[in-house]
Amino acid sequence: MRHRIGLAPERWKVASNPLLQGLAFGLNIPACAAPVLFGLIGTATVSGSATTGFLMMGVFALALSLPLLPLSVVPRLARPLDRLADWLRPRRWLLGMIFIGLGWSVWFGLFVEPVDWSGT
Repeated sequence: MRHRIGLAPERWKVASNPLLQGLAFGLNIPACAAPVLFGLIGTATVSGSATTGFLMMGVFALALSLPLLPLSVVPRLARPLDRLADWLRPRRWLLGMIFIGLGWSVWFGLFVEPVDWSGT
């Protein structure tokens, strides 16, 4: 009944070459970044300038990856994150509550009119 669907080439799954790994990860897009990327592509298209589009995508890529640079240069900086992950593992309900709160805040921001809450 179970059938494995391989979406990545087999060599990528066992690659030890950092350039090949970088290529594999570079061709992926996180779901949360898709709307921002589509907005950047749309803005670049409307501006009509390839340079503007290149600069916007470059700044976005730099801002997305720059926070990871210190963690890759000094791996010991990631220890607090590892400890936090170990602490949160048995407390998955806490993460669930945080995500429910974030979902409510997104709903509130999208569907609630500030004028209705101003009291005037």
